[in-house]
Order: sequence, then C-alpha cells, then structure tokens
Amino acid sequence: MLRNTLRNSLKLNSLFKFNNTKYLYSAVPDYVKNTPGTKLTTLPNGMRVATEKTSSGMACIGLYLKAGSVYETPENNGVAHFLEHMIFKGTEKRTEKGLEKEIENIGASLNAYTSREQTAFVANNFKENTEQIVEILSDIIQNSKIEEDKVEAERNTILVEKSETKKVRDQIIYDYINNMAFQNSSLGQTVIGTEDTIKSITRQQIVDYVKNHYSADRIVLVGAGNVNHEELCGFAEKYFNKLPKKSTYNFSVVPNYPYTPSAMSYMDDTSDEVHLAFAMKGPAYSNVDQFPLFIIQSLVGNYNRNVGNQKNLSSRLAELVATEDLAHTYSTFSTSYHHTGLVGAYMKTDYNKINDLLYELVTEYVRIGYDAKDSEVNRAKERVKASMIMGLDDPTSIAEDIGRQVLEINRRMSPGELFKRIDNVTTADVKRVASKYFVDTDPTYVGIGNCHEFPDYTWVRHWVNDYS
Repeated sequence: MLRNTLRNSLKLNSLFKFNNTKYLYSAVPDYVKNTPGTKLTTLPNGMRVATEKTSSGMACIGLYLKAGSVYETPENNGVAHFLEHMIFKGTEKRTEKGLEKEIENIGASLNAYTSREQTAFVANNFKENTEQIVEILSDIIQNSKIEEDKVEAERNTILVEKSETKKVRDQIIYDYINNMAFQNSSLGQTVIGTEDTIKSITRQQIVDYVKNHYSADRIVLVGAGNVNHEELCGFAEKYFNKLPKKSTYNFSVVPNYPYTPSAMSYMDDTSDEVHLAFAMKGPAYSNVDQFPLFIIQSLVGNYNRNVGNQKNLSSRLAELVATEDLAHTYSTFSTSYHHTGLVGAYMKTDYNKINDLLYELVTEYVRIGYDAKDSEVNRAKERVKASMIMGLDDPTSIAEDIGRQVLEINRRMSPGELFKRIDNVTTADVKRVASKYFVDTDPTYVGIGNCHEFPDYTWVRHWVNDYS
C-alpha cells in the first residue's frame, strides 16, 4: 500500500514540488543518482541565484529574465529583441568596442537570445574570471546607455535580420503556426517584430521595457560548470544592487492566449516542395502531461531521408514514411509556455504528397490514443531518458535548463527526478494524454510552398476522429 501511494504521489504531483524520498530514487541508475544537485538561493532583493557544479574546466554564467515578446503590445512588438541588440552597445563605463575587447582578452564568450517569454545573456569563461563576467553582466543590464544614434543604426541591422529570417522556411514556419494558433494575442506575435514595428520602435520604448521588466524578482543568475555557489551569491549581491526589487508594471493587463484552430497556406509556385507544420493545443510548462507527451513524441519519431536505414526505425510512422517515400523529413515538437502550449510536427515533402503525409501523421497520433502497446511505450521511455541525459552534457545546456525551470517552477528537476517521472508513466497514461490532445480535437496547420493540394480543414478534422 505504501509503495503504491508513493508511486501515485510522484505521478500526480505538480512540477512545483517533488516528494524526494529514498524509495522514489531507488530504481534510478547510480550514474544518474550521483549527478550534482542544483543549489538555489533567493537574495534579499528577490533575485535568485542557482548553480550546479560539474567537473568541467569552464564555467557558464547566465542571466535569465522573465521578459520576452509575450509582454509586448502590437505597437511595440519586437522591443525585447531590439533591446537584446542594444544591450551590447555601450554603458557609462564601457564602450561597445571596449566590451568586445574585454571579453576577448579573457578568452570568454558572451551571447544573448530572446524568446516569447524569456531573455538570456550567457557567458562562457574560465572560473578565475567569474567575478569579472558577473560585473559585466550587471553593467550591461543596469547601465546601458541606449543612445539614439545607435538605435537608428541597429534598426537597419534588425530589418536585414528580419528579411533573412523570412527566407529560412523551416524556421519561419514556427512563427506562422504560433501566429495562427494564438492569433490576436501577444503570444502569437513574432519575437523579432514586424517590419512596421521595427521601423517605429523608439529609444523611449526600449528604456520603458527595461524599467518594466528588468527587476530583481524576474531574474535568475545561473552558474554551471566550475562554479562556487556561495561565491556567485556574493558577486550577485555586490553588483546587482541597482535593480528594482519588483516591477511597477501591472502584469494583470497581459491578456489571455486563446487557442484558435485554423489553417493557412502561403503559396509559392516556384517550388515543388512544401514545408508544413501541424499542431494541437498543448499543456503549460508546469503541467505533468508533458511527460507522457515526451513519450508520444518518441513514438511518432522523426525521419530524414538523407540518413540511411530509415526503413528500420522503431517508429511506425517513420518506417511507413520511408517505405512510401512520403517526406523529405519530419520531426515532432512540444512547445510549452507558462499558461499554454503547442504539440505537433514539422514536415517537408513534395507538393503532391501533402495529403498522404498529413493523414498518416494524424492517424498515428490517434492510434496511440487508442492502441499504444506496452512494448513500444517501454522502448520509447528508454529513448526519452537517453535523450534527456545527452541533452545535459555541457555547462551551457545545463545553465539554460536551470534558468528556464527556475523561472517557470522556481526549482530545478534533477536528472533522477526526470528518470522517475518518465519511468512512472504507464501505457494508460500515454493513451489518456494522446486522446486528450490529439483525438477529437481541433488542429492548426500551416503550409509554405507549392500548396495547390493543401488539405481542406474539414478533411483533417475528420481524420482526427477516425480510427479503424
């Protein structure tokens, strides 16, 4: 009885907490059980510091902020990404060239990225330069000058970036599917912004975005690799002393993100190929359904016809696609946001195979909901666990994982916990979750290319109901 109670408590727990008992870890391999733990401290100003020490000779120091395009309006869409560019253009004590030379002289690297819900500034450096890196990070987010002439110069750079991004169809299609699924909400906006907003964003809008979103309670300083937790906490207290404790911005004005089932094709007669994204509404980041969904993704699998032996893959769909030559490539995705998500697949195929490929994909999702087998689920669980471990094999990926989790659930799930959560997923769980998200639900799909044979929405909606 006790054993069953413990097992069920693990399966049903929210991701915000975990019952870490000896029993729950008993079946985890030693190489997973013995991985370093993550230390987390909240400083007096509300800023959090999280570290994981590994045997790496290098350190990854990153600032992860709860600030992205979801907190923008149609008028200032792209301002978070614009700020990411401006943050390296000089502070009161450092010029742009001086910053570049300082980073180069210590053999470090400094990069940044913006997503829909987060912004990150990430450095890789030798341990002895950690304090200097922390001071640099604190300087660029607290003291950036954001000069008017540099705003105008960077505007052209971002417009060129926007133009180049449009040409990369296997990337831009994710913007399109997000825009269709969450249309008329900030979650549907692109991270980079529209051409009109990029041209119109002002210096004051950038400054206001910093004021509203760069507060201590919305920031996590992460160290991974050759780091010391107490030391990093001391550096954070010393240098991040100008941050406001809390934002004065009223986040209740951020609207909900209603999911809108829909379909859209972007026609291009010059190509015989079609890029296609198919998605259903998925769970939020903290929803435990994401673990059965990981297994469902593995069952659906992925395919690339440029790789040999694809007809012998363990995925039923990949074997069928290879045998029937239905696609150039396909891969599954699961994108989880704070309040919602998208689950589905990206595909590239010939224009005259769109219907067959999409039918087989939808049918496989539905089959899993009705008829997933214990044997295939168990194999998929092993693949998911292996992928999780291999995805956390360097300080940079570890730091990113910590930053995202702390911002979302205020803790970091250990590899041991991830193993147990995957192990505890049953075939019944997989069927339940597949049925919940893929059976008799309303899809969204987008095509780019020669879409003359783009499938009618009523057909696809029927396929979602049909399993025989």
